[in-house]
Amino acid sequence: MKNTHHDSLIRYVNDVIAMERDIVNAVRTQMEDTRVKEHPELKALFMDIAVHSDHRIQTFEKIIKDDGGSLGGAVKEGIAAITGVVAGLYGMARLHPLSRMVRDNTIAMDVAAVSYSMLVTLALAIGHKRCEELAISALNDCPKFVLQLTQILPHVVVAEISEDAPVLNATAAQEAQKLIREAWNHHQA
Repeated sequence: MKNTHHDSLIRYVNDVIAMERDIVNAVRTQMEDTRVKEHPELKALFMDIAVHSDHRIQTFEKIIKDDGGSLGGAVKEGIAAITGVVAGLYGMARLHPLSRMVRDNTIAMDVAAVSYSMLVTLALAIGHKRCEELAISALNDCPKFVLQLTQILPHVVVAEISEDAPVLNATAAQEAQKLIREAWNHHQA
C-alpha cells in the first residue's frame, strides 16, 4: 500500500472512531435519562447501538495500531470535521422531548452510513480487507438501526402529545408506522 493510501486510511479510520465515540457517549448518556428508562424497547435499542459502536471502536483502534498509524490529533480533527453535526444534535438532549432524541439518533445513524460508505470505498480501492469487512458490517447495521428508530418514533410522539391532551386518533402510532414502512419499501424496488 502506498504511503498516501496508508495516510488516507488512517485519516478515514480516525474519523469513524471519532464519530463512533460521539455516538456511544451520547447514547449512553441518553440511556440514563428517566424518559428513556420509561421505554424499555427504546433503552434496549440504545444499548444495542452503544454495544456495536464500542466493538467497532476497539476493532478500528487495533487496525490503526497494527497498520502503524496513530490516534490522537487525527481523532481530534475527526471529531470536529465528521461528528460536528452529531455532537451538535446531542448537545442539549435533556432540554428536548424524547422524540427529538430518537430523531437525533436516526440522523447519527445516517451520518454513520455515509462515513462507512466512504470507508468501504477506500478499503476496496486500496485492498485493505480488514477495514473493508468491518466497514461493510458497520454499514449494514446503520439501516437496521434507522428502521428500528423510525418504528419506535411514532409511539414516542403519541406518548408525548398524550401528556398534554388526549389524542384524537387512537391508532395514530400504528398508522404512522405503516406509512413509514411503506415509504421505505417503496424505494427499495
